[in-house]
Amino acid sequence: MDCNKYLIRVSHQANILLNDSYRLFGDITVVNFEEDDRPPYCMITSPHLTSLDKPEEVWARALSLLSLYNGANNLFADPYSDYIGSLGYNLKVTGIVNWRKDLDITPRDTFEILPFVPFDPSLVHYPVNMVIDPEDKIGNLLAVKTNKRSYYIYLAKSNEDVKNLLLQLGLGLDWINLYCILDSTKYYSKSVSNEFFNNVVLDSGLTLDDVKAFTGTANNFGLIGLSARHGEMGWGTPNRTVDLKEAQKIILSIVQSYLKIKYP
Repeated sequence: MDCNKYLIRVSHQANILLNDSYRLFGDITVVNFEEDDRPPYCMITSPHLTSLDKPEEVWARALSLLSLYNGANNLFADPYSDYIGSLGYNLKVTGIVNWRKDLDITPRDTFEILPFVPFDPSLVHYPVNMVIDPEDKIGNLLAVKTNKRSYYIYLAKSNEDVKNLLLQLGLGLDWINLYCILDSTKYYSKSVSNEFFNNVVLDSGLTLDDVKAFTGTANNFGLIGLSARHGEMGWGTPNRTVDLKEAQKIILSIVQSYLKIKYP
């Protein structure tokens, strides 16, 4: 904790937070606090906040860091067993504490503060992990790679596609955002090769017909109403449709395969 200056209070104590206090570390670390006669509670910290002094800047970067954390959790969520709904994992920043001074520095008006670049530029190419010797870059990277979520957050520092996909996933798993995530994955796949997206779909265990069933449903106002990507267009029912859980499974599987193939 010596390298970190601030703690982020979050909106609710999800079970995944407590689990992560023992296994997630690096650019985002979950800290578990235990007091007598009180249940444990967790806060989030990051070395990427330490260089900032203004509470508004700390809050803005904390928004982006928590969105990355939510996105990494959503990436590996199981829509059929995690009961994530359309929001997915959706922890929100509720306060900022200066760890060193034990001082609450939460800005008075946070509603107009927009998310800020999530990473400290001086740490972009550094595998941050204070659990191990901070100078041991190889050891740090190997440790971070043992947790896929930590590893993808690390990759997001220097890879625009990873960063944007995690940030998009952090916004939730509703129909419209799922379609946006698919758009991004297709776009980034084209930068590799014309066949890369097809290979991603094949690796995911899906087919292009599965993707078409998703897009056909997501676009159709007559099927899903205000949740649809388009308004009323007078379109009929597609030959095949999917429900929201199926849609989430399709898109999450595609993003997982994209990242696995491009960043083995």
